[in-house]
Amino acid sequence: MLVGVNLATLDVGNIEEGPAQEDHKQRFLTELAHLSSKETLHMLIGGDFNIMRGPQEKSKDNFNNKWPFLFNAVIDANNLRELDLSGRQFTWANNLAHQTFKKLDRVLVTTEWETKYPKATVQALTREISDHTPLFLNSGDDDNISPHSVFKFELGWLLRDGFFNMVKDIWVSTDIGSNPMERWQVKIRRLRQQLRGWAKNVGGAYKKEKKLLLDKLDELDKKSEHTQLDYNELNLKHTLHERVTQLLREKEIKWYQRAKVKNLLEGDANTKFFHLVANEISDVVLDENRLDDIPQVSPQENDLLSAPFTVDEVRSAIFRMEHNKAPRPYGFPPEFYQVFWNVIKADLMALFDEFHKGDLELNRLNFDASKIQQYRPICLLNVSFKIFTKVATNRIVKVAHKIIRPSQTTFLPGRNIMEGAMVLHETLHELHRKNLNGAIFKIDIEKAYDKKMRMKGFLDTWCNWIKSFIQGGNVAINVNGENGSYFQTRKGLRQGDPFSPILFNIVVNGVIPHLVEDGLSILQYADDTVIFLDHDLEKARNMKVLLCVFEKLLGLKINFHKSEIFCLGQAKECENAYSELFGCSSGSFPFRYLELPMHYRKLRNSDWRHIEERLEKRLIGWKGKLLSVGGRLVLINSVLSSLPMFMLSFFAIPKGVLRKLEYFRSHFFWQND
Repeated sequence: MLVGVNLATLDVGNIEEGPAQEDHKQRFLTELAHLSSKETLHMLIGGDFNIMRGPQEKSKDNFNNKWPFLFNAVIDANNLRELDLSGRQFTWANNLAHQTFKKLDRVLVTTEWETKYPKATVQALTREISDHTPLFLNSGDDDNISPHSVFKFELGWLLRDGFFNMVKDIWVSTDIGSNPMERWQVKIRRLRQQLRGWAKNVGGAYKKEKKLLLDKLDELDKKSEHTQLDYNELNLKHTLHERVTQLLREKEIKWYQRAKVKNLLEGDANTKFFHLVANEISDVVLDENRLDDIPQVSPQENDLLSAPFTVDEVRSAIFRMEHNKAPRPYGFPPEFYQVFWNVIKADLMALFDEFHKGDLELNRLNFDASKIQQYRPICLLNVSFKIFTKVATNRIVKVAHKIIRPSQTTFLPGRNIMEGAMVLHETLHELHRKNLNGAIFKIDIEKAYDKKMRMKGFLDTWCNWIKSFIQGGNVAINVNGENGSYFQTRKGLRQGDPFSPILFNIVVNGVIPHLVEDGLSILQYADDTVIFLDHDLEKARNMKVLLCVFEKLLGLKINFHKSEIFCLGQAKECENAYSELFGCSSGSFPFRYLELPMHYRKLRNSDWRHIEERLEKRLIGWKGKLLSVGGRLVLINSVLSSLPMFMLSFFAIPKGVLRKLEYFRSHFFWQND
């Protein structure tokens, strides 16, 4: 393992080997902490550490947390950060018949090193003879990346004098196209082209202006050390300082935008902090034994859903969209639509009028999409496309309470996520206390929508609108600034799309109640669905047949491989039979429901480990020494304290876990420069 690289000379500071023997790991971590703390230059530490950082770095469940906890403490104490590894998840294999995989090799860097090389990456190469995977470190300083960067609307531009009027003039002066869609596309593309050129010109001027201002301020500061500045010089210094503050504010907003931090820290210009974050870049229905008619929307409700779109509801949807989300293909974030609402309003409402008449090809709004962020297709959508889904969501929520059953405890006003978790927890406890026999089937459901919408009485107009939302548009994958071939998305609800959860509830509500028979109860929160079964293999077979039939009839897809079965009482003896019957794995307690560990007994300290890991992982990307005391306090109160809050609202926290969480908070707060 390489420990310590001098940035200027590339001299190697030290060579150490991460010991495989348990007896030597304490000494190794002590030496690592000592070397890291005394190094004053830019430092990189990489190689085989022979220590994992968490259970996710091992392919099997038997995991000892002692050394990972100490290893993470050393990393945190010395403000080191691990560079993300691409190419594979693990770096070591034991080469036996039943292989065990671990991540033992990694690259750690100091804040100074990463500031110098912000584009550095680590790639896993092909493992040949060795049991370790070689790692390739790229500093990111090469010039091989395409110069054709993707356009991104910078929020800092909104601070520039005259920027609003410039955008307004470009938008209003562009009026080409035979229909609203063509005019919208031309306006967006021309505005993007003009802003790209404008940004290139002002970027160089920005740097020159900043240097001139700082030089002049420095000159006045030096003069004030020896003589009293006159009135004009004091006014000049004040003016220069205000302008420099404005320029630095733009830089701070730039990194805030890239870091995806929800709120800027008041009083802190934490550019280094945001830079590092950006580079580091989630009711049981008892005894229901009858088949009710599927609830349907009324003609009046259909009229409401299919009514012409109004300016007020479109504006409301836009101004309720979240800020600083993933970059859009066109590069314009929700903030652009909010700031320039009065400028673009007429053109946007013309699109809605065309859409209502059925003359708008909605997928064209999402042409030119270019990025996939963490495999989440919602990031492929332009904001102009998402506005339509947001408006539709606001409409359907008004009638959703009628067609979604109370056993679905999500996404509707008046229903609480905690209700379902509470019912499941109490049910497990009662089953165990009374030593009852049964099985719990936790199913993974994929989505469908078309036939179920019509069964619930929705008009064809509304169903066709939904179809246009689902199909998305033409997209391409962007790698290093180069777009691949375009392809069209055809189906599938998108994670993060405001319409996806409510639509899923409508679909599954028409299916699940028809599976309810004697001895079967259901608990559902969106696609987190739990089915309670009596201990009866014959009923379980019937259940499997019903699920398969509904898959074929309704397009509902149940991923049995991702589903789990949990057996209680005498059913435990037939657990393998249940598992083979459903084609799923046998789960173990505690299992996760709504991100909460569910068990029939009281939770132990080990059941809270995932909360501790989340705090540790979050702190790895935070460098407290780059923040003021006030900045650290804001992060602790707004982020660290909120991470365990959902679980704390349901379970009493053990004292040992509480002490560990307090250690994380206090250690981060009291870091010094």
